[in-house]
Amino acid sequence: MVASTLTGERARRAVPGGGPRRTTIGGRVGNASRTGLGAGPAARSAHALAGGAAIFWDLRAERPSTWRRKAFRRWVELIRGHLAPIWSLEALAESFAREAAHPLATGDGPDLRDRLAASPLLAAYVVRWLELRNGEPLDGWRSIAG
Repeated sequence: MVASTLTGERARRAVPGGGPRRTTIGGRVGNASRTGLGAGPAARSAHALAGGAAIFWDLRAERPSTWRRKAFRRWVELIRGHLAPIWSLEALAESFAREAAHPLATGDGPDLRDRLAASPLLAAYVVRWLELRNGEPLDGWRSIAG
């Protein structure tokens, strides 16, 4: 079970005024529940990661050349290794908010798509977001990137 998917009484306690909220990105609803992140940097990070997750597989189908580079793959795998101990979407969003190495994309669209194609940091965080949201690990970057 993904730690961030709260149900019942735990969900009502985690979010002031009710149950888990769903993130809307560009008219689409993200599959990740956001609980208690407020409106600060972690909430913006959650929005960016959910947006990246929403476009990840479409971008993968385009086979960005950057994703197939050996150095990019090494960085993604290194960062994924550091993110492995994180077990909730909230903690992942908070970690991403603390990263000094990324310019935060606050929405979806071409800017987020370009950043996801170019940034091993963002790619690693989005992959971890997908793993936590779906409750199962993904293959290594070489398999994911195609």
